[in-house]
Amino acid sequence: MLKPNFSSFMTRCSMLSWNTVEKKKFASDNLRSLSLRIKSVKSIQKITKAMKMVAASKFKGDQRRLEKCSNFSTPLIDVFNRLNKLDIHKKNEELAIIAISSDKGLCGSVNSSVSRLCKKLLENEQVNNELVDNITPNKIYLYGIGEKIRSALSRLHKDKFQVIYNEYNKIPINFLTCSYIAERIMNNNHSNIIIIYNHFKSAISFDTQILSVFSQKPLNKINKKELSILNSNQK
Repeated sequence: MLKPNFSSFMTRCSMLSWNTVEKKKFASDNLRSLSLRIKSVKSIQKITKAMKMVAASKFKGDQRRLEKCSNFSTPLIDVFNRLNKLDIHKKNEELAIIAISSDKGLCGSVNSSVSRLCKKLLENEQVNNELVDNITPNKIYLYGIGEKIRSALSRLHKDKFQVIYNEYNKIPINFLTCSYIAERIMNNNHSNIIIIYNHFKSAISFDTQILSVFSQKPLNKINKKELSILNSNQK
């Protein structure tokens, strides 16, 4: 008959009690960490909700200003498109590129689509735009509006930048700001000028476009006869 071993019995009891304590402690730690995690998520939800409200308010304000400006910009773009039909661009001469981006990172390809087009032009690649592809400039000047265009292109094309206009949207964009930037660029009287920008379509979609504008130099080539023919064709 086996005699009970008191010491082994006590050892087993102590091990069982120790395991029970460890399990309770582990469960308690899990509950505590889970509680902290829930509080953290709720705090992030509150911050995100507040940011959404601020973003929605800013977006509505910008959209309202954009709709008001379209009454002036749409006819002006139409004039530029008509002038482009006269083929007054000077080939094998300088080209000024005005690239419009944001100061901060945005979702999707808002900034990268603009920088991608700029990079193609800076490296003399085709951009599927007949007007621009036919210019074949002998020198390119780059004007950046927004910090993101600098960060995207400064590593390989730093020498092309003439000036960077950043933090321009700390206050709502207005006519005075636009006039200042436009005057600084137009004073250089470049032979060819194009603007690369994102055309707003909706809150989740846009279209990256190239708009050709003119300084005084190419406009001096236009005569009244050409303008009268152009006007008659539009009627």
